[in-house]
Amino acid sequence: MMFKKIGKFFKKVFNSAIRKVNKFLKIAIPQILKLAYAELQEFAISVVKNLEYEDLANEEKRQKAFDEIKVRASYKSKEISDSAINLLIELAVQYIRKEKE
Repeated sequence: MMFKKIGKFFKKVFNSAIRKVNKFLKIAIPQILKLAYAELQEFAISVVKNLEYEDLANEEKRQKAFDEIKVRASYKSKEISDSAINLLIELAVQYIRKEKE
């Protein structure tokens, strides 16, 4: 009987702690991702701007930008999908075009 009460107590404490951690993570993870992507977005813009006037075909520029962003992300210990890198590049290109208008 006593062990059952102790078990219920620890289960209640554990479940409460898990709920609090989950609540914290639901708030923290999107903020962390925003910061991570913001840093990579700034870097992507810089890379695309630097490649803009190089004597390369567009696909070569895209591949070079892709490689540089991938290296930067891994250097910063950030895993990022290939599609996310391609999106960063496209957003950088659109940003630079709007800047020129």
